[in-house]
Order: sequence, then C-alpha cells, then structure tokens
Amino acid sequence: RDVVRGNVGRLDEAFLRCLLAAMAAAEEAGGEDALAEVLAGLYAEALEALREELPAGMRLVDLLAQLPSRGDRRHVMEAAVAGGRGGGEVPIPAAHPSEVVALASRVVGDMEGAAEVPDRAL
Repeated sequence: RDVVRGNVGRLDEAFLRCLLAAMAAAEEAGGEDALAEVLAGLYAEALEALREELPAGMRLVDLLAQLPSRGDRRHVMEAAVAGGRGGGEVPIPAAHPSEVVALASRVVGDMEGAAEVPDRAL
C-alpha cells in the first residue's frame, strides 16, 4: 500500500493495462490464484490512490459512474450540491451541477475517442 501511494505520480494508463494483462494471464494459467489475487489487490489499490488525486468534481463524476441506480445518483448529487459530505464509507465532494455536466461530457468524449474502454458500455 505504501509503495503504491508513494509512486502514485508514476501510475499511468500503460501500467494499469499491463497489470490487467498480467491478471488475465494469471487467471488463464490456472493454479495461479494467489498471484491473480495479489495482482487484483494491487490494481484496486492503484485505482484508489489515483482516485484520491483527482479534483473534487472528477471524484464526484467517478462516484456517480459507479452507482447502479438513478435514485442513488440523485441522492449523491443532492449531497454534493449541498456542500458535500465527508466521513462515512464514501465521502461525497462538493460540486456544482454545471461542473459535473462539463466533466461528465469530457469523460464521455474521451471514452468515445478511445480505441478500447475496459469495463464500460456506452
């Protein structure tokens, strides 16, 4: 954990893609469950460290993108507009709706221009 946090500035898309490829190879190899589990933990830790470095508005867009229902997204967005909510299991950063719309549009534009977007359906 400390190694990932200490090197967060060096974590990039290429590193994450290589890590995903190594995870897939370990799972396909069979008998490599322990390695696959360690790699999955490293991947999750890297994503969390990168999320913490995002500006508040982008952290909110990321959080909204992970929520399964419209009601959940509405609840989080209402909390963000009201000034955010710290603590709890998942802190909700403060953000103005126009900021969220602009950032979400940028994210979708980036995803549409990407050759491959893992784990996302547009």
